[in-house]
Amino acid sequence: MEVVSAKEKIYDTVFSHIKKRTLGVEDLLQLTTAVMELVQKAKGMSGSEKKEAVLSVILRAVDSKLVPKKIRETCREFIKIALPKTIDLLVSAYRHDIDLKKLRSQCKCLPLGKS
Repeated sequence: MEVVSAKEKIYDTVFSHIKKRTLGVEDLLQLTTAVMELVQKAKGMSGSEKKEAVLSVILRAVDSKLVPKKIRETCREFIKIALPKTIDLLVSAYRHDIDLKKLRSQCKCLPLGKS
């Protein structure tokens, strides 16, 4: 399946299920996981193409009437800054590549105690 047509098909599927709903920033992760499930089934796409397809579909949903204009820029910033790494983490969790103890010890942002 061609990447462009795969993205279109995925977007159409997503849009048909949520077109009557207004989305906020808080909905983006749930929407991302749903789109990831659809993209995972797409054949002939590399991992990076699938990730790009997910980001593209989410961004297109944000730019549609699903998201109020007043929060679109906030959603776009979230997609740009946080969503790519979140997708990587979700994929790693799915593959059982994440060792939570190791991940915790690598977190430099919070003073986490040892347990």
